[in-house]
Amino acid sequence: MYNALLQLITLAVAAESFQSVPLSFVGDSSSSCVPPSSSLSMKTDKPYGAWTSPITSKAITAGSVAISSIDVDPNGNLIWLEGRPQEGGRNVLCQYAPDRAEKSDRNGIDITPKDANVRTRVHEYGGSSMIIDKSEQNLYYSEFTTQRLMKMKLGDGASDGEEPNVEAITPDGGRFRFADGVYDEKKKRIVLVREDHEKPEPVNVVNEIATVDANNGDMKVLATGNDFYASPRLSPDGKKLVYVTWNHPNMPWDSTQLFVTDLENLEVGEKTSDHELIAGSDNDTSVMQPLWHPQTGKLFYISDKSGYYNIYREGSDDSVLPMDVNFGYSALGWRLGQQGFDFLPDVRLFAVIQKEGCSRLLVCNVSGAGVATDLE
Repeated sequence: MYNALLQLITLAVAAESFQSVPLSFVGDSSSSCVPPSSSLSMKTDKPYGAWTSPITSKAITAGSVAISSIDVDPNGNLIWLEGRPQEGGRNVLCQYAPDRAEKSDRNGIDITPKDANVRTRVHEYGGSSMIIDKSEQNLYYSEFTTQRLMKMKLGDGASDGEEPNVEAITPDGGRFRFADGVYDEKKKRIVLVREDHEKPEPVNVVNEIATVDANNGDMKVLATGNDFYASPRLSPDGKKLVYVTWNHPNMPWDSTQLFVTDLENLEVGEKTSDHELIAGSDNDTSVMQPLWHPQTGKLFYISDKSGYYNIYREGSDDSVLPMDVNFGYSALGWRLGQQGFDFLPDVRLFAVIQKEGCSRLLVCNVSGAGVATDLE
């Protein structure tokens, strides 16, 4: 765990680096703000934004990358997703490998194929486009060009300096999109948000929680009936599934609901209306980012019912960390996969808050009842 944290710090420092943009007229002894080759006699009046600038968007972004979807592989090495403007916005999965000669400035190497673009279009905003199966050491990701779910063995290919072997496990044709998944080790399947574009008109697109068999791609719907779904998360014993859902015209920061379904009860159907409502019954509360406690099995989630996005435990009306601050990022719900709190190996909860212009990390014990203890 601590080795992974050290890798994460190294990655964060590298991500802060930037590339300066050389301009031929910077530092010119002339007091003029125009390039030396220009003259006032060539000056023309143009509307705002219509003039030609030597500072292009390409020049500004060429040396930068966006880093997201940080995870750890079965060997304890960091894996993350890089968005690269200099490659046409392609998204590449990378692995921490500081000893490799071909490493990047962030001490990483590419592990997905050279022509792969790891990106999903679910909800159009996307997010959470990869899933790691740590038991079988497989990686699953959404390929942007086809929106198919791809399967790749970790350590098979690019991480060894060769092109990896990748296979598609979902149908071609562009009908389905996939995102925000978790791996079900017991049943060897991925539980995720599935978007069905059989009827491509926006009003006819269907969002559901579904499973995809990791070997043959067979699919099964677990939750359906509402307009949007997000954050399917399995309980530690794999018997229950929690998820977030909402309906048009609401956005996820307006009003959502949190439901749990019993996967072992064959009498429970796939309709959300048949599942247990945990939070959001007033249709005026935003509930997000559910997680199960790995030891107690209790369900935790973020809700704004107090006026702030605080963390709650299932069955309690009071926050476990009652504060006048927002947990879970500053732009909740824009993209799938956002998670502002999680559990450490010692089952303590850690969370990030934004306060006075800074990000702060909190660690506490929530294994008991009531508010958190041992807050650091």
